[in-house]
Amino acid sequence: MYAPYHLELALRGLRANPEAGLFANGTIWGAALEARSRGICDSLSEDALTLDMHRQTIVWDREAWLVLHTACSPVVITGCLFRASALRAMSPILTPGVFLGDRWLLARFGQQHLCVTSPWPATFIRLHGQNGYMGVRGERMAHAHQQCGNLILSLCESEKIDVVAFWKKYGGGTVAQIPEPLKAGIHDCYPEVLRRRILGSWRPSTGMLSRLGVPMTIQPAIRKMLRIFGKN
Repeated sequence: MYAPYHLELALRGLRANPEAGLFANGTIWGAALEARSRGICDSLSEDALTLDMHRQTIVWDREAWLVLHTACSPVVITGCLFRASALRAMSPILTPGVFLGDRWLLARFGQQHLCVTSPWPATFIRLHGQNGYMGVRGERMAHAHQQCGNLILSLCESEKIDVVAFWKKYGGGTVAQIPEPLKAGIHDCYPEVLRRRILGSWRPSTGMLSRLGVPMTIQPAIRKMLRIFGKN
């Protein structure tokens, strides 16, 4: 869903930044526009970026663009307007076999071109149980996150970006200061050795069993038993 002024703002953004390869407006997600659970898709990038208060835009540096894309989608492709010549130069635009192909495209694009975004939302994504990675969970998505994470981490390595140092600076030296969704993204997308260097023993909480310290491997069996007992 697009605000009536989305394309106008994006075109204005590209014209005001002739050196940029893309301009993106912010994106809201939720079950509906009036849903209390709605949020701003790119809000997690705020601590890593500097907003130009006069122009109300963010000019991304390559390091922040690549590292944040390893763990999340800091910019949503539905909010983007690409400069045609820059997009045509990407080959392939969407890579066959990469499930999170839009995120992988944006990471590759930002490695080669300057990206500018607006903090103001002009697009909306409606979530439901089967719409891609935002609604679907399970083994398929676990593989997709790891695949995309490994691909973008390889770009960081080629650019000689110290991912561990980036997250340390982002969190002010402590894991606790990194927002929970980003920590979950690092946990899901990074190889275990690298993940532990950044997060230590932290792991996502999936409910009361996690908070009680019950090992993840036996949580499904316990939940199954609780459902059976609950029916009796």
